[in-house]
Amino acid sequence: MAALAVVLLVMAGLLLFAVLRSILLQRRVIDLESRLTTLERSMHGLSVQQTSPAPPPAITLLESPSPSPPTAQPFGFPPEPTQPPAQPSRTREEWEAFVGGRLLNRIGAFAIIIGIGFFLKHAFDNNWISEPVRVLFGLLVGGGALVVARRTHARGFEIFAQGLVGAGIGILYLSVYASFNYYSLLPQIPSFVLMAGVTTLALVQAIQYRSLGVAILGWAGGYLTPWMLSTGEPNEVKLFVYLALLTVAMLGLVVRMPAWSVLQPLTLAGTWLWYFIWHADMYDTDVLSMTLFFVLVFWAAFVAADQVQLRTGAPFGWERRTSLIANSVLGGLALWLVVEPESDVIAGFVVLGMAAAYLLPFLRSIHDPGRPYSAVSTTVASALAVVGLGLVASEHGDVALWSGLAALTVYASLKRGLPHLVVVAQVIILLAAAHLATIVGSLVSETVRDFTPVIHERTLGFGGLFAGSFLAFVFLRGDADRRAARDLFLTVAGMALVVYCTVEVNDLLRVWRLDLEQDPMAFRWFLSVLMIGALWSLLGLAAFAVGLRNRLLALVWLGVVTLLLGAVVIAVRGVSVNVISFHVPLLNLRVVAMLATALAVAFAARLALQYRDLAPLLPSIHRVFAIGAIVVIFSLLSGETLDWFERSVDAVREEGADVLADLQDGQQLALSLVWLLYSVVLMVVGFWRSNRGLRLIAIGLFGITILKIFLYDLSSLETAYRIVSFVGLGAILLGVSYGYQRYKHLLM
Repeated sequence: MAALAVVLLVMAGLLLFAVLRSILLQRRVIDLESRLTTLERSMHGLSVQQTSPAPPPAITLLESPSPSPPTAQPFGFPPEPTQPPAQPSRTREEWEAFVGGRLLNRIGAFAIIIGIGFFLKHAFDNNWISEPVRVLFGLLVGGGALVVARRTHARGFEIFAQGLVGAGIGILYLSVYASFNYYSLLPQIPSFVLMAGVTTLALVQAIQYRSLGVAILGWAGGYLTPWMLSTGEPNEVKLFVYLALLTVAMLGLVVRMPAWSVLQPLTLAGTWLWYFIWHADMYDTDVLSMTLFFVLVFWAAFVAADQVQLRTGAPFGWERRTSLIANSVLGGLALWLVVEPESDVIAGFVVLGMAAAYLLPFLRSIHDPGRPYSAVSTTVASALAVVGLGLVASEHGDVALWSGLAALTVYASLKRGLPHLVVVAQVIILLAAAHLATIVGSLVSETVRDFTPVIHERTLGFGGLFAGSFLAFVFLRGDADRRAARDLFLTVAGMALVVYCTVEVNDLLRVWRLDLEQDPMAFRWFLSVLMIGALWSLLGLAAFAVGLRNRLLALVWLGVVTLLLGAVVIAVRGVSVNVISFHVPLLNLRVVAMLATALAVAFAARLALQYRDLAPLLPSIHRVFAIGAIVVIFSLLSGETLDWFERSVDAVREEGADVLADLQDGQQLALSLVWLLYSVVLMVVGFWRSNRGLRLIAIGLFGITILKIFLYDLSSLETAYRIVSFVGLGAILLGVSYGYQRYKHLLM
């Protein structure tokens, strides 16, 4: 009895949905009829006006003024849209016809089904009639309702006939269900065939009477049949054959009746829900081939329905969009659950085949590229292609294939006029970059001893990312409308190259550090950091120069960031050596690295000044680079001066406090003198080149040196060193003052 109650509730809900759907459709029809009547009246009035004689034109002595131009909207806002005419309200007669003719019809049919159900239950409880008679009575009542519906429909009572058809179909479902589940009059197979026959009858009646409600009733009965007639024993072939036939029948109904497009997502939900319920409870690897076959059949049925509707020009509304996306997700998930435990590669190729199916109409050009179907189908195909390629290849291979897919997607977008594919390509390339960053060993090699430069999988990942991004940039280079996408691809390509060179050099330096076992690790690490900073500076200079000469601002900014990052690392880290005993003054890698960085930054400053008209910020970048080069040289001179004396201090550390104090005083005195001389050099160059910026920087360094001498040297140095420090400071400052007076005509 509980099962019967559940069935009745389900059928009641489905019928209620059908009633509400019919009400909405009826309201739309009445509104359209009202609007048509209003339009006919307005056209009639217009024709009367046109047939009446026009009045003679008035004669004026003055020349009529020319019409004033339309008033421009302030601040460029578009004119306000005109309000649509108010829809005429439904008349009292129309409301009466709707309630009495349609609403009461649906409620009456629903009530008859419920009443027959209660009658069967009551007859069963009281043993009024035999079991076969009860079932036969239900079949006769259901069939009689269909016969009466045919006759009333022939007399013009279409709405009444639709209600009778719905009631008859529902009674037939209940009768067949009762004969199997309650009375055991029929075995499973004949009952199953009868249920399928009732479903087919419902669909035929729905087409004949043009009733979406009857069609939904047939859909509900069709997908409830396996549950109502289930014996609990696995029978995959019969279930899947039935679902396949039911799915094809429902989709065929949608193709024939495009207005009933809501049946497509309902059919998809019923089919895949049944499959995943079965897969969760009864799937076994012994039926893998059969399962894979029917999963492909289910998925292909919806794809084929979309293709047929595409050819017939059916509207691509939310129902078809939802169905297309959901079918790709559910079908791909079903295939992955079946095939992936056996082989990732096979699963990947299956998913790639699904992606190709969604691209078939796109490749054959059987549709208008501007239609929404293209946007949805190509996006779905791209998503499936990403998944399929990810299953087929290795981790670095995934990155390379995804990058190539992004470039191919951009090319397809330009060739077929589908701008949304450029957005899809950007998502794919960012996904590839993010995946590359998470791969173990892509940034730091795990096996340093076995490291071989370039010849490894990391090159495949970074090379593929660079090639795909750069190729996409080349495709978009001439498209001014997609500048943001072009800059994104170029930035990704540049970053891929910079990061790849960095990680390759870093691993080479790690191998080098292992080979130099006689040197302390701290000293080797110090040199590695300097070399990485110099590498960033050179790569940044290259990107900056290429970007300026080719008018590529994305590459310009990448060069600026990389170059400044290298300069900061060099300037901060290069002040002092970690292990002073291994330091060789002047003839060391620090001098080479810091000089290379300073030259790179200085050359970049010159380029920024040369191309200052390219971007408003380039003059400011020129000043930043110039200051950066000066700071790097300042850091180099300071570091070499300090470490020159620090090496001597380290050598005589055990000889006595007096010797150490003298060396430390000499160190601070030498540092002050070096700063003063460097400031003088900057001042001289500033006068020579008529560069006010250099002169101001020199004055700033003079100020720093003065503060050091008065605040540190005065309190820490011995008297002799104080004398030399202050005398030297005074002499240099007097010389600078004389220079300003002597060459004041050169000031700019």
